Amino acid sequence: MRRLLIFFLISSFLLSGSVYGVNLSTPLTSQRLLTLSDCIKRALQDDTHIKRAQARLEREEALLRAIKLNAFPKLKTELYAARVSEDPRGIIFWTSEIRFPLFEGGKWIHEKRMKTLVVQEEKLHLEETRREMAYQIKLIYIALVREKGLTRLTEEWKGESLRLHLAMKALYEKELITREEFYASEALFKKSQHEFLKHKEAMDYGEAMIREISDIKNGESLELKDLIVVSMQELNLEALLQKLRKRNSLYKITRLKAQEKEEEKKILRSERFPKISLTNRYHLSRDSFIDQNRFELGAVASWNIWDFGELGAKLKAKDIEIKEVLLEGQIQTGALENKMRKLVSELKVTSGKIELAKSIMKEKKEHYQNQKTRFITDEVSENEVFGSFINMTQSEINVSEALTDYWILWATLEHILGKEVISESPEL
Repeated sequence: MRRLLIFFLISSFLLSGSVYGVNLSTPLTSQRLLTLSDCIKRALQDDTHIKRAQARLEREEALLRAIKLNAFPKLKTELYAARVSEDPRGIIFWTSEIRFPLFEGGKWIHEKRMKTLVVQEEKLHLEETRREMAYQIKLIYIALVREKGLTRLTEEWKGESLRLHLAMKALYEKELITREEFYASEALFKKSQHEFLKHKEAMDYGEAMIREISDIKNGESLELKDLIVVSMQELNLEALLQKLRKRNSLYKITRLKAQEKEEEKKILRSERFPKISLTNRYHLSRDSFIDQNRFELGAVASWNIWDFGELGAKLKAKDIEIKEVLLEGQIQTGALENKMRKLVSELKVTSGKIELAKSIMKEKKEHYQNQKTRFITDEVSENEVFGSFINMTQSEINVSEALTDYWILWATLEHILGKEVISESPEL
């Protein structure tokens, strides 16, 4: 009689309110749905890091314009006027000069080339900053998709735990189970509450973060959709390494840095040549012993003939600096290629992990359904049914976590490959 009463009490809580009969779909609203691309576009418009990179680019462009204008003639004027004791008229010395540089050993040409390379490098840094921002938003988006799924799963877990706990509480009040059994059901319910709260708070935090970054306003919401899983046959390591060397800006930046140092070396070498300028001056002089106004047209030349090897030492240091830049580039690109190899390996392993987790999930779901049937026929206890439900839920969580690992790895792979900033799907 006692076992029959327990059976009916548990059945009323576990079966009549099963979450598998509940429609979990979200009702339609009038809010505007924003895609991942929409969020990235908005974030790129007002990100502080991007503005800083843009400011650096504009600074270098301004300096490049200054160097280009340095080739034009320079107009200078100088005036000196004073009162002296010997001459009540005072003295005046006024010089106006137009100087046009004719030859500087190629210094101006190499300065312009060097600054042009710097501008190109800053453009690449700006694009890398944009890619980094898009990458960070993708990671937040992936985390949101994960937490949304886990929040749903743990909410179901909490609901089932609550139903079991209420059933056990009713049995405990009727003194049909022990206090230990009642406390065990309460602990299981509290654990499910904690798991639900943990993932719900993580989802709310991620949503608040992406709303702030992407300036999502009231009346707008983020559309969260599952990302696709790409076939592992597309992960050809050699082909990916070729794409990496062709598209990743680190390789270009390394070459630009080395070329900049070469131009700096040529600027130093220009000091070995004489500097010749054409000048046109006007002098106005008035003093107690001189009073003249005259125009002058001539040339000004200077030549650093001997500096005891100072310039040679600087050139040697610049050669070493060029070698250092090239070696540093090799270290960085080598590390990047190793990271690529590791990513490809981890993606293949994670793909297998997903298939394994899905297979286990199918088995756990089938076991849970069978346990519910056995419970109806009084073959298993309520705790065994709930245990199979927990195992099924954990297997679903494992699938979600494996998929999240895969999406993060794929987003990282896209990032280092230098993919376009705006991208909806994780495809190369």
